Order: sequence, then C-alpha cells, then structure tokens
Amino acid sequence: NSLALGNGGDTPETVCSALIDGVNELSWNPDAGKAIILMGDAPALDPEPITGYTKAQAIASLTGKSYSEEDYSKAVSTASARGKITLFTIATSGGAESDFEYLATNTGGKAYTASESADVTTAIEQIIDEIPETVTGSASIFDVLIEILVGIVTFFVDLVLSLFA
Repeated sequence: NSLALGNGGDTPETVCSALIDGVNELSWNPDAGKAIILMGDAPALDPEPITGYTKAQAIASLTGKSYSEEDYSKAVSTASARGKITLFTIATSGGAESDFEYLATNTGGKAYTASESADVTTAIEQIIDEIPETVTGSASIFDVLIEILVGIVTFFVDLVLSLFA
C-alpha cells in the first residue's frame, strides 16, 4: 500500500501494441488455458500512429477471430494455433475504463477498476479467483495449468516507445 497511483498525463497510449506484440513474442503452451492481466491508466490509441494497430486487431490477436485486413492474417493465424487468450483488465483511472472494458469483454474476460493502490491487489485477487472458470470452464485452478502474463501497459509501452523515439 505504499505505492501511489498517478496519471502520467500522456493519454491515450499504445495499448494495442502492448497486447499484440506481447502475445506474439511469447511462447505459449497450446494445451493450457491462457489469460493476460492488463493494467494501465490511459485509453488505447485507435488506430495507433506508428503501427496502425486498432482495438479490433488486438481482440483478433487474442481470440483468433477473423480480421478483415489481409496483412493482419499472420497475427490471427498465430492466435488460432496458439489458442484463445482471455484478457482481464485493471483500469487505474477513469480515462481507461471504457476501452479496457471493451477489450476485456470482447475476449471473454472481465474489467476491473482500481482507484487506490490497495484496489490493485484486490482486483488481482479477484481475477485469480475468476480465471479457472472463465478460462478453462473449471471451478478448480488445479485442473489446468494457467499461464498468466501481467502486462503493465503504462511502463511497457512508454519504455518501448522511448527505445524507438
């Protein structure tokens, strides 16, 4: 509880790049249930200025559902082979809530808000309790190996962008 949540003032951010590049750069166990916890304080750029990524493309990358642009078929086919990834989000400011809810619900996940640092812990605990049933259809976490990637968008995205700026 010693952390203070604050807004960086640089909204919106490249949330779609964090999701798309993150899921495509990792090795995923094709037999395991998969979930990502995305936490951030800003809405997603849609489309993003450098990559052109959109929220629809991020959802397609996570779910393996079709996306209309031909040049995006590689990410979708990778997602299809890897299996669906369920997204759970934690918005740490009101500005991110709507986009994070949209992304989470369209991947079968759930959106949470955390206005205080203690709320982040509570949200993560709730997500961990929710993952077995949402991701695997099972009530027990021991039924399936679950891979969790904790994505902290504000740090990751700003770091990546600063490397290429």
